[in-house]
Amino acid sequence: MEKLLYFEAIRRLQRFLTDGVTVEDTFPPSDVTRWLNSPIQTFQLNFILAGQEYGYELRVEHDMHRRLSRVSYEELKCDGRPLFLFSEGTATLFRDDFSTGPQLIFDWSRSGVGAVQPRPENSRLIQFRQALDKLVIVRLNPFAMDAESRKEDMKLGARAENFVSWYRYASSEFGMGTDAFKTELRQSIDNFESLSLVTVGTEAKVLKAHFHRSRDTRDLCDFTFAELSEGQKVMVVLYFLLFGLKGQHYSLFIDEPDNFLALREIQPWIVALTDLIGDGLEQAVLISHHPEIINYLGGSKGRWFFRAESGHARVTDVPPDTGGLSLSETLARGWDK
Repeated sequence: MEKLLYFEAIRRLQRFLTDGVTVEDTFPPSDVTRWLNSPIQTFQLNFILAGQEYGYELRVEHDMHRRLSRVSYEELKCDGRPLFLFSEGTATLFRDDFSTGPQLIFDWSRSGVGAVQPRPENSRLIQFRQALDKLVIVRLNPFAMDAESRKEDMKLGARAENFVSWYRYASSEFGMGTDAFKTELRQSIDNFESLSLVTVGTEAKVLKAHFHRSRDTRDLCDFTFAELSEGQKVMVVLYFLLFGLKGQHYSLFIDEPDNFLALREIQPWIVALTDLIGDGLEQAVLISHHPEIINYLGGSKGRWFFRAESGHARVTDVPPDTGGLSLSETLARGWDK
């Protein structure tokens, strides 16, 4: 459970700031940290955008007896200077030049940063919000993925359960990456040729995969997305995250991308991912126990999370001393502690 909390916290902040979800629905009292005897939850998030550092802080106050929650403090800074401040019911907006703007009364149940309307003088705040909206945070579960789509979805669900509906939107919106995506899949899935969305009824669309019947024939046979194996579904999603979103300034947060895949299937995807970072994708954060990912990325790009007894989780960028062993073998033996 511990490893899921980091991505889940970011996902909830994203929903709170960009989707207008109330604080009670985003951070219910039941989620208060169990080992801390405090009714206050504090979240901090930092971004580097266009060479500037954005710092966001949110404090949520819970009434544990009445099972209620409210925002007690919300602040956004750019390079240490204020863009927005909400405290005790009153919000102050600051212009792009950091001069003080108007004071407003905001709803204690929603994000003030998320409610600010775009204006020429607050482009920095809007830039932060847009960057947060372009985080894809997912833990792939092929068993939960819907077989068809009745509408376009602008965001991918937490388990990619709505992938077909999101693909329907993204392949149209970001069509330039679709051909590269299909080319990569041809090299990764045996006999794969292409994907297509087929209309069923008046509104629904079904995603179909077209395969060659054999290596030596051009004849094709079709399978719906639901008929693919779990591993094939995961590969379709993973490669679309790389090449379908290429050039759209997205950042990827993927929990256990190697689930359901063999070593020969995940290794080329890891290489493609590292090639695209900074050249098509802003960044990628992976959570993984797979030895291939640990050995390939863990040494130079890994972050190590640990907890002392029941205290706060700590993070360091210093990997454990391998003693001549591979990093994954060191972890498997428990010698990293």
